[in-house]
Amino acid sequence: MAKSDAKPHITRRQAENVRAAIKVGMIVDRLQKAAMGEIEMKNSELNAAKLLLDKTLPSLQAVEQTVKDDGPKSLEEINERIRSILQANPRLARELAEFSEH
Repeated sequence: MAKSDAKPHITRRQAENVRAAIKVGMIVDRLQKAAMGEIEMKNSELNAAKLLLDKTLPSLQAVEQTVKDDGPKSLEEINERIRSILQANPRLARELAEFSEH
């Protein structure tokens, strides 16, 4: 059998993604060099780099999360909550009693 010399098929979208990744890598490399003082960049170059990166890289945004804790805070509150659950579910109370006997 002859060996196939066919190149792997790459879709247009895959090729575009690869090109975009290379461009982003080049921009980031240039920005790193500017940050390290190896090269100087004009404000217009920095603005253009920022614009391109904003279009290609996901931006990291701060996310604020508020957790509302309505749970019991004291032992008395916990006991009262357990009592109300057991009163509302007599079967659960019986099963718990049976469990504790073993």
